[in-house]
Order: sequence, then structure tokens, then C-alpha cells
Amino acid sequence: QANGDCIVGSFANTPVNGKIGCNFGYHSALAIGRFIPDHFDVVLNTPEFNSANSTFTYIGQPVMYATIPVATLTAKNASGVTTKNYTGSYWKVNPTDASFGITPSYTEASHTLMIIDGGAPTVTDNGDGSGTLSFSDTSSNILAVTKSALTAPFDAEIALSFTLVDTDGVEVVNVNGLPQMNPVVFGAPSASNGISFSGTKEQRWGRIAMTNAYGSELMPLSVPLVTEYYDGRNFIKNFADNTTGINLATQLSLNNGSTTKAGNQAITIGTGSTTATLLNSPFSGGDAGLVFSAANAYGYVDLSLLNTIDSWLLFDWDANGVHDNLPTARVNFGLYKGNEKQIYFREIY
Repeated sequence: QANGDCIVGSFANTPVNGKIGCNFGYHSALAIGRFIPDHFDVVLNTPEFNSANSTFTYIGQPVMYATIPVATLTAKNASGVTTKNYTGSYWKVNPTDASFGITPSYTEASHTLMIIDGGAPTVTDNGDGSGTLSFSDTSSNILAVTKSALTAPFDAEIALSFTLVDTDGVEVVNVNGLPQMNPVVFGAPSASNGISFSGTKEQRWGRIAMTNAYGSELMPLSVPLVTEYYDGRNFIKNFADNTTGINLATQLSLNNGSTTKAGNQAITIGTGSTTATLLNSPFSGGDAGLVFSAANAYGYVDLSLLNTIDSWLLFDWDANGVHDNLPTARVNFGLYKGNEKQIYFREIY
């Protein structure tokens, strides 16, 4: 330029008197692509499971959310400023994407889980560079602790984790204001750190039990039909259970040795008959309050619960090593049960 070898102030690419412009430029339009965020900041709410029975949950019994997990994410540049254009067609978080989708993962401190609802979260674009990921709802069963060997009551310490990466590869670097990379975690699978429950976190290994009954044919006869749980040594009545229920018509079968009837129907006993009723539906203090009316005749009725009873109340009643049975019992009218502590009785003449 100082020697006059080019045209000062010109971008001309076509020589004029053997000279071109001194300024340089790109002749054609240049596409340099769009800008993407540097990272995501995430803020988590405090989710809560709904205790299935107010103050406890049976092992194997599904639980729902009382408050669903919600993650609020904000797209940021390298200086930590919100990239407000991250919205609409530029919003690239896709929970169902084949490569960058979001799959929730649940873990418990020391027990396996049966996952019922493991679907991707619902995404909401707020239109300002932020959005939310909402996991499930409050009306769907989410998971249950797997029922296996007998175990004493314990608190379920459950965590939910997921990996957040958008389709451009942008990832999370801060969670709740603290540096944290993937995975993002609600709660932790350790003592007192799991997702909370609306009642308590206590899990009980439960069963439904039914016992033979004996008594006068002239009086109503109560049949013990209760829920129990294993306390680490024995099965004891579950006085906290006020939610279990049975339907006599569909879940109880009666048999007098020759005829089978539904539990809500009268059944013949010798020259008389008896009808079952429930005093407590649902159970109260773990007791169904099952009563049979006076038969006014000698005889018996065999009782069988049917497999529509909740699966988490099954037990190994046939002692084959598998907890897949419901109890049976016999109601005896006109027969009195002896003293269990009495081994032998003889009248002295």
C-alpha cells in the first residue's frame, strides 16, 4: 500500500490498471453456524414418595409420587450468563432422542427395586433459555422394593439419577449452585439421604394370615383374618394397616365338603347355614373383622382366599421355598378347640 501497489480503501478483486484493492474480504457469503451454550445449570426440587399405607409400605407394594421430581435447567455461556436464545428450534434437550435421551435410574441403598414407570421425563421450554424436566406424575405406580427373603423392617433410601446432554453435546456443570457433572441425582442411596416419603420410609415384609375357628353352632363365630409383618424374629399383627381390604364376593371362597360358594353367599351347614360378613372394610388395625353367622347345626366350612389378593401379602404357606401362597382355614361349628398347652387329658374314675 505504501508503495502504491494496490488501490487504497478498495476491496476490488478485479485489476484496475494492473492493481487490485488493498483491503481483503471474502467474496461469497460465509456460513459460520449457530452459537450453542457452554453448559447447563440445574436446580432440583424436593420430590416425595407417597407412603402406600400412611405410615409404612409393604415390601413389594408399589409407591407413587406425592411430589414429582422436577429439574429446572438453564443454558449458560462460559461467563455464566443465560443464553436466552436457547428456545424454540434452538432448544436441543430431547428426552426421547435415540442418542441423547434421558432415562431415569432408581437405586436403593441395599435392596433391589422393581421399576414400574421408568419413562422419559416431560420437557417444557420456558422460552427464555430455561426449561424443566418433569418425571412421571402423582397417579402412576413408580416402583417397589423387590420382595424376597424375610427381612426386618427398614427405611427405603431411594435415589433417582439421570444424565443430561443435549443433541449438541452440551452438558450440566452445576447442580443446585454447586459444581457437579453428570449424572444429576435426586437424593442419595444412603442412610437418611434418600428421597423422602409422605409418611415414613419404613418397609415391612408382610403377609395376610387366616386361622381356624371353633365355637358353638348357636353363636356367631369370629375368624381371625389379619395382616402381619416380620419384625426380624416373628410375624406380628400389623396394627398400622388400615388400608388393606378384601372383597368377599371375589376374593373369598367357601366350601362345605360338597358345595363351593362365593364368600358373600350363604352356605349350608348340616340342616342350617351360615353367612360371612366383614366388620372392617378396609382392615382396621390389621384386622378384617371376619364373622360367620350362627349355623344352628354342626359342621364346618373351609375358607380359601383367592389370588386376586395383593401380591405383596403372599407367603410360603406350603413351605416349598416360594412366597406365592394365600392362607386357608376351617370354621368349625359345634366343635371346641382344646387347650394347646394340654398334651394329654384323662378323667379319673
